[in-house]
Amino acid sequence: MKKISMLAIIPITIAGWFAWSHLNKEDNNPPANPPTPTHSSVQRNRPTTRWAKIVDPSIRWQVRVDQLRRFSTQSLSTSEIDELFALLNHRPQPQHAEDWWVVVNEVMEQLRLRPLGRERLTQAYLEIVQNPEAHPVLRDYAVQHLSMWITPRGTELGNPHEEDLDRIQEAALALAETVTDPSLSHTTIPGTTLMAIHDMKSGGLSSTTIETITERLHPWLKSIIDGSQPAAPTTRGTTINVVGLLRIQAFAPTIRTLATSKTTSDTIRLNAISALGHLGDDSDRTFLEELTTSGSKFQYAAQTALRTLDHPTPN
Repeated sequence: MKKISMLAIIPITIAGWFAWSHLNKEDNNPPANPPTPTHSSVQRNRPTTRWAKIVDPSIRWQVRVDQLRRFSTQSLSTSEIDELFALLNHRPQPQHAEDWWVVVNEVMEQLRLRPLGRERLTQAYLEIVQNPEAHPVLRDYAVQHLSMWITPRGTELGNPHEEDLDRIQEAALALAETVTDPSLSHTTIPGTTLMAIHDMKSGGLSSTTIETITERLHPWLKSIIDGSQPAAPTTRGTTINVVGLLRIQAFAPTIRTLATSKTTSDTIRLNAISALGHLGDDSDRTFLEELTTSGSKFQYAAQTALRTLDHPTPN
């Protein structure tokens, strides 16, 4: 299962990560049979076609994922494609949710890679991202798949993707709005979206769109980085890293202060030191060099920052 590329220096924890790693766990014991669902829940949640087994919690998630990877697109009718899209709206019973996140992630993946319903795929992902009633894990996955669909990069190059430039720009700007959504501040979605914005830039998203996004986010970025707005440590750390990766020089003084201050928490300081490699200049070299021989927990971050300072990647 592929995921959005994450730099090794980014200590971000994604809410849905447990499901991704769960895919690689050996599990030879099928789960216990679930309580029999009510008739109404069966009618509401279960498709009546070939996809019925995909939402059946009595079947191991590994089997369901394998079925999704093996189906033939040539044999699909229009109604079956519609029902495959409808699986994105399936709501599992709480005791089966963890397995379902793995399965629905595969549904998103297959819709994107085949691709199926390509004219409506951007909107389908975006509706999940913007749906306040959707589970945060589902929304987090939708952010990742949407960003890869509109701007493939790395190992995704050559895969099918959105080709309508207007839809690409509209989706990218809509993604950026989730960063500042107060209702999502307790989730990892802001951090996931910030990383997606950086990855979309490396994937060729137009510089004009990137500039528009960073301008709109500037007040929020400032308040998170300087600590004037409460945020989860992972969100603040990711924000600092992404500001560095995007080379937003306006934040260099604040990043430098966080990196050099011994009163900064260890986690935030590590992020700031890494970001300083992208935003710093020769005046930061002495500080970083001293850290590399300090024997402290910051020395490796300082070594990475120095290498970045010496060999900056193209902006």
